[in-house]
Amino acid sequence: MRHADDEHMMVHNYINNDDDDDDQTNQIKQDELKIELDFIEQLLRKTKYQLYKRLKHLQRHRAIKVLFH
Repeated sequence: MRHADDEHMMVHNYINNDDDDDDQTNQIKQDELKIELDFIEQLLRKTKYQLYKRLKHLQRHRAIKVLFH
C-alpha cells in the first residue's frame, strides 16, 4: 500500500510541477509576445511618420511644380 501511495504522490507532484512549468512557459511566451507587439507598434509609428513626411514633401514638390508650369 505504501508503494501505491508513493506512486500517487509522484504522479500528483509531476502534474502539479508540469502545471507550474506551463504557467511559467505561458508567462514567458506572453512576455515575448508583448515585446514583439511593442516593437511592431514602434515600427508602425515610425513608418507612419515617414509616410507623413514623404507625403508633405510630395505635396510641396507638387505645389512648386504647379507654380512653375
